[in-house]
Amino acid sequence: MKITQRTSNIQHPTSNVQGTLGLVERWKLNVGCWTFGFPVRRSRPSSGGGTLPSQPPTINYQPSTINHAASAFTLIEITMAVAVIAFALVAIAGLLPLGMETQRDNRQETIINHDGAYLLEVIRGRATNMYDLANFVDALLTNDVQQPLSNSVNIIRTLSVVNRKNAAIMRPISGALVGRAINMNVRDFTMHYEVVSQIFPATNNDLTVSYGSQLASSLYEIRLTFYWPVAPDWRNRLANGQDVLPDAPHRHVFRTIVSGQGNDDGFLNASQFGPP
Repeated sequence: MKITQRTSNIQHPTSNVQGTLGLVERWKLNVGCWTFGFPVRRSRPSSGGGTLPSQPPTINYQPSTINHAASAFTLIEITMAVAVIAFALVAIAGLLPLGMETQRDNRQETIINHDGAYLLEVIRGRATNMYDLANFVDALLTNDVQQPLSNSVNIIRTLSVVNRKNAAIMRPISGALVGRAINMNVRDFTMHYEVVSQIFPATNNDLTVSYGSQLASSLYEIRLTFYWPVAPDWRNRLANGQDVLPDAPHRHVFRTIVSGQGNDDGFLNASQFGPP
């Protein structure tokens, strides 16, 4: 519905006054094909006499000339538009799993970087006061033989033995809170990784220097190798003597050199540094 205002000059054919006698303002109301005109106000001419004729409402009918069939979408056009939208949605949906997998891998690599640096410092510094470490270790192995879990001191001692393959299956120390749950079934929902600790004497040093012999007996290489993720049924595999890792796990190696002595209790005593 559209309302417009129109001002028109009214001519009086029988009046003695020549020319325009006055102005009539009309409101024009368009409703579909019908046009309604209503006089609103009259104004007298500026000079002379004369009267204005009565202006009754007017009604005009004009058939619509719009071709509605030509202005609409055809079924073929709608089908093509839906096909284009569906193709775009399928392409976007196909990228969602790839994006979620990339996000998961980045999160796991960040966790491994944090935990690797932490465990490396624990072994190198003989940090026997890390009492909460046992809360994140689910299995402890020596030369692929499972060892009993007692406390954090025993875990650090096992991972610090020289010339032996020591391993632990752990939950992330810097991971989500679900990894700290008391219920074992709840903890299994979080990520697990296997860390293999290998400590070797660093015998490839230069013995020609004055302190070469001391370095030969007090310099060790610590190598921590992380494998993840552990198979979901790793407990059953471990009980049956099978490998707990999938066919193609991720792998990250941390290496450092420490100067110290390997004591009888299994710890590296880093306080006995040789020169320099």
